[in-house]
Amino acid sequence: RRSRLSNSQRVKPENGKTDISRWRRFSLGMRCRKRRTSRCLLAGSVRGLYEMCRCDVAPWPVQPPIQLLSHAIDPGRPCRTFDDGGTQTAPLLTESVEVQATSGRDVEVQTDPEPELSLQFAHDESPALKAFLQHIEPVMTTALTEGATTSAFEGYEVFWEETTDTVTCAHTLSHLALQGELQCTSMSWNCVGSVLAVAYGRCDHQDWCTHKSVLATWNIDRRSVNSNKADNIVEVPSCLMAVAFHPELPSLVAGGAFNGEVLVFDLSAAEGHQLVATSGFNELSHTEPVTQIRWVLDEERHQRRSFKLVTSCSDGKVLVWAIAKTKASTSLDLVDRYNISTRDVGRIGGKVASSAGATGVTAMSFSSQGKEVFVAGTEGGAVLKCTLRPAAAIAAMQGVPEPVSPVTLKYQPHHGPVYAVSCSPFHRNVFLSSSTDSSACIFSLLHSKPLLTIEPAAGYLFDVQWSPSRPLVFAAATGDGHLLLYDLLHSRVHAAVCLEVNSRHAPVFCCSFNKKRSQYIATGDSTGVVKVWHLSNQLFSQVAREEALLDELSGAAVD
Repeated sequence: RRSRLSNSQRVKPENGKTDISRWRRFSLGMRCRKRRTSRCLLAGSVRGLYEMCRCDVAPWPVQPPIQLLSHAIDPGRPCRTFDDGGTQTAPLLTESVEVQATSGRDVEVQTDPEPELSLQFAHDESPALKAFLQHIEPVMTTALTEGATTSAFEGYEVFWEETTDTVTCAHTLSHLALQGELQCTSMSWNCVGSVLAVAYGRCDHQDWCTHKSVLATWNIDRRSVNSNKADNIVEVPSCLMAVAFHPELPSLVAGGAFNGEVLVFDLSAAEGHQLVATSGFNELSHTEPVTQIRWVLDEERHQRRSFKLVTSCSDGKVLVWAIAKTKASTSLDLVDRYNISTRDVGRIGGKVASSAGATGVTAMSFSSQGKEVFVAGTEGGAVLKCTLRPAAAIAAMQGVPEPVSPVTLKYQPHHGPVYAVSCSPFHRNVFLSSSTDSSACIFSLLHSKPLLTIEPAAGYLFDVQWSPSRPLVFAAATGDGHLLLYDLLHSRVHAAVCLEVNSRHAPVFCCSFNKKRSQYIATGDSTGVVKVWHLSNQLFSQVAREEALLDELSGAAVD
């Protein structure tokens, strides 16, 4: 600082010399100011900073740090004060008061009765009207006659749903409590087409059955279908191997168990009371697993329309049951009894078997026209035409040692067990069979050799079924997890659609068309999963002259 002062800035006395004492006082004041600033910062006192700001050039006497700190917190000096306080809102006062609406009164309103309208014909005998009718009558009669005999609208049906060109999976259903433990062994749609019944059991028994099975049903018409739990569950003490809904009563369903018992359920009854009739166990009933069960119209009871049950079994028996209802209970009575043996099969084939052992009946289907004629498939691969003969069967039950055989004709056999046969709903003589030899054969009841043999090379064929709406379409369930849909109108070799039912290639044991809603078909596999498929319009809308083409296929073999 001393070096920066010019000579003009320095205070000089009158004698021309520099005033050394004044300069020293100025320097000392600057040094004291610096010291006070350091002391105040060291004390951290707000008061000290305040004092620093108001200090002047004049030097203060040097004081110890402790005295400066005590000076900064002198209680005599004014300082800020703090106080804690709280606020409280005024209490909210509530009061309950009853409110009553004004009294009401019901008054009936009756409209005036409308007079009945009567239709009266107007009499017009004018010559102009008479001349017009005489002129137009031949033209109208000719047009109506041509319209009644034309085949332009043959098989035409109106479908109010949107058209689709692909097959899609509409529902994937399973009962989680059973998945992985039991398999889908059979399924059936009710007569309304809204409820699907599924029989759960096992197809790989090595010994007597110890499983507890169920009959599960799903209603696909519900707004929200539970895909993990069935709508209705009926417990069965043994594996359920076959199931069939009544053709006219939507809540009545029959089932066949692995222990040979035939059961009838009423799904509309309260829980625990749904079993309404059972066959029981005796020497005349089934002693082996029931393989098929069918409802057949009883033509002997003319006073009212009734149905009887026909069941097949792996012991070779074909039994006919009648449901007897009383006010107190419902019973299942055995009315006819038949038996298919190895001797019957050998005799029909031109050979006589050395013994009359039973041959297991694995499949059965009745003709669409003759209700007494049915086709049966056996464990040995035989395909047999059979006929129910009630008079002979009743005689057998009354004392003849052996039951009557229903076999009348034997067809060319398969090279493995026949697991499914299906009679065409459009032709009385055409039926379809499938086997574990990976082939599906189309037969005519009038010829022993097949009309057509299809080998899809997709493993075992566990089930086949004709379409209820297309005469030339049928479905086949394969052992490698696929559903094959054939359209014979376009190809007699390749499937029109091949659907992958499951990605694990688990066998598909059963399939079932919906007869009332032919756009739906259901499948059930060995994992217990049920899928409902929505077919494309090409697979369920009938084509013109399709029945005629099926008739030509049937008549070609006979010619």
